Amino acid sequence: MKIRVWEMIVFACLAVLALTFSLLQGTWSGFSYFSSAIFLIFVGFFINNRIYYLKVLKKQYDEGLQSYFVELYNNGMITREQLENVDPRIVAGYYKDYKRYKIFTGILIAIFLLIVVSLILVVFKIW
Repeated sequence: MKIRVWEMIVFACLAVLALTFSLLQGTWSGFSYFSSAIFLIFVGFFINNRIYYLKVLKKQYDEGLQSYFVELYNNGMITREQLENVDPRIVAGYYKDYKRYKIFTGILIAIFLLIVVSLILVVFKIW
């Protein structure tokens, strides 16, 4: 999972603000809403960045497919026929890591969405 420096800075700032507001709940109970809102912003920012990264990663994989086939052909791992008629088994092997990362990211996003829904239910005293 690739996280850029500016993302780490934003995550750190949001975490510090959420922690500060949660520690200040003893002075005024309204800080719990600030803390919850910042946590929701944090989760939304994280989910948005993961989805964007998946799109960029898919684009990189798509652009590198032809060079992958040429590299396999140059190393003698595939025949000329497999190079010209793109073999679906080789394509599936090429996208294997991407699919694994996509599933992991999907599970992570689902967990964060469950946390957000449960936080909303608790804050608004629905549950």
